[in-house]
Amino acid sequence: MKAIETYDASPELARAKIEEWHVGDPLSFIHDTGVGDDDKLYGVDEGHDVIWILDRTTSQIEKLALPDIDLPVGGVFSGLRLPIGIFTGKHGPHSIAQTTDGRIWITAALSSSLIALDPKAKAFKVYPVPRGFLWKGGLYPHTVRVDKNDIVWFTVDMSNQVARFDPMTEQFTMIDLPSKGPMRWLMDTFFGVILKIAAWFPKQNLHLVLSHHKWLNAGKDILTQPYGIDVNPVDGGIWYAKLMTNQIGHIDPKTLEVTEYSTPMAGPRRPRFDANGILWIPAFDSGGLMSFDTKTKQFKTWLLPRLAPNEYEIPYALNVHPKTGDVWITANNSDRVLRFTPATGQFVSYPSPSRVTFLRDLEFTKDGKVCSSNANLPAYAHEDRVPAFICIDPAGSEADRAIAAGTRGN
Repeated sequence: MKAIETYDASPELARAKIEEWHVGDPLSFIHDTGVGDDDKLYGVDEGHDVIWILDRTTSQIEKLALPDIDLPVGGVFSGLRLPIGIFTGKHGPHSIAQTTDGRIWITAALSSSLIALDPKAKAFKVYPVPRGFLWKGGLYPHTVRVDKNDIVWFTVDMSNQVARFDPMTEQFTMIDLPSKGPMRWLMDTFFGVILKIAAWFPKQNLHLVLSHHKWLNAGKDILTQPYGIDVNPVDGGIWYAKLMTNQIGHIDPKTLEVTEYSTPMAGPRRPRFDANGILWIPAFDSGGLMSFDTKTKQFKTWLLPRLAPNEYEIPYALNVHPKTGDVWITANNSDRVLRFTPATGQFVSYPSPSRVTFLRDLEFTKDGKVCSSNANLPAYAHEDRVPAFICIDPAGSEADRAIAAGTRGN
């Protein structure tokens, strides 16, 4: 029996347009792309310690190199071979957010740093994330968001932490999250010292020998991985997703009290809020979409549409359009972006113009486009062999918008 894939041919696709701008090289890893207040796209290249800046009106691309740091290639993870082995950088810029003063905040996963970029002066400032006794904590700063008071919040993926950073005082507050069992507590507590020892033997993967995932036969259950994070626009609460324990959690921004909830679908990854305080969560392992009402503490779930029966989908990230309330979802196993309308429960799919794309954070531009970057690792596995900035215009050109609105004359 043949497996036949069928792409959705929704009427909306007749107006939609997709733009791509190639950027970087076959070893670039443009993990996240953010839309600045200047409406330019800022892509962080974790492979090369570079920020790529795209002016969509001129198609001009600018390259900014991060400042050097006194660490080997691979940063504090220099003892690892893969995937760090194809990287040339020390910082590993990962995620991006902007405060109202215009500064862009970048999590540097490999150097365990938070980096501020002044896009006008093109100047950087590096803030090392605090490490505790035996190098505990601060490992792999991950997804970053900013609250209404310009406080910077980010997950610390390999240390089971969330960090709070005040740009005014330049002070960090490190919040330890529940470990959920002794195996994960061992990882949270001692992974830093293991990495320190492994760094004495560069690229030899000594951490695999030292890790209890093998000698205690614990497997993946040593991992917690706080991953995505967002700020509730209604009450300012901080919410995060734990990828490996199938949980979401809340941090009270004043008391820093932590409360966690188990999710009905597996693999919560990068959630986002809508304007009403509903948290939308991609279920990476279950190929689904979840919503969580932070007032009633109730979940709703939907399976994502597949191209064929029994296929597997991997939604990595999503974002909610601030005006329409539509939920845009990366469907990375099928080279699509999905748009979900909560009021109707309808999905619309937007196929990528090229194969083997892997999109991460989605951002919205002032002119209504949905943008991301092809963050395949390695980039040369992509059909075009290099990364690209990608923007979807669901309404098409200005002329198309006028036709759709019925305002264009004869």
